[in-house]
Amino acid sequence: MTDARILAEILSAELLLSDQYSRAARFKDPSVKMLTSKFQSQLKSHISVLQGLLKDAAGKPQIDAGKGVFTKIMNAAFGKDLDPAFDAYNTSTNFLLAASVTAPLASSLSVAGLSQLQGADAKKAVAGISSTLAGQSSVLGVLLKLRKLEKVQPYGLTVREFSSQLQELQKTLELLHHGQVAESSPAAASSSRNSTNVSSSKAKVSPSTARDPKQHPEEIAAILMELGFYAPGQQ
Repeated sequence: MTDARILAEILSAELLLSDQYSRAARFKDPSVKMLTSKFQSQLKSHISVLQGLLKDAAGKPQIDAGKGVFTKIMNAAFGKDLDPAFDAYNTSTNFLLAASVTAPLASSLSVAGLSQLQGADAKKAVAGISSTLAGQSSVLGVLLKLRKLEKVQPYGLTVREFSSQLQELQKTLELLHHGQVAESSPAAASSSRNSTNVSSSKAKVSPSTARDPKQHPEEIAAILMELGFYAPGQQ
């Protein structure tokens, strides 16, 4: 991937998070409102820097942080349609569950991109961005863990149970994208087949030759695309 392509992918992820965080303004939960407001300010600075580096190549990424995307993701994670449909912006807890999908992926994308960038200015910018996104992801993770025993209404399942299903789905997508077969997790594999955008085909590749998607920005971007958040390259 060229520097411009990597920066464009990171910009897409930043715009996605910014859109998602902006929707938290309606919550009464002061901790979530305060943090997302701070995070948005950080992202605004990142976006300005990235657009400055990309100049005319920045374009306008096709992103979608709407509740419909997260409804599909939750259905895929559980391997069935939840009833009622999961609404990522109905409660602050639901929001944190949704953010546990996007924030770590955006953080991983910036780390992977940094390892492949060639230009000094791009490396310097993304190094700062990567550090900030890692911090955001960590804080959101802590907030979610503090609520791990809380019931996600009206499903009667705990936050920890929801988080576990989401982690299994992401693990399956990572395996699919670097060629390993997720035979060790049939439930997760079944979940991936129920996602609208996730391919159920799995190419068998030796684990010794399979690539780690966390080290390859194009594979993390592909996961974001398959989850339905945006279409990389269509800017």
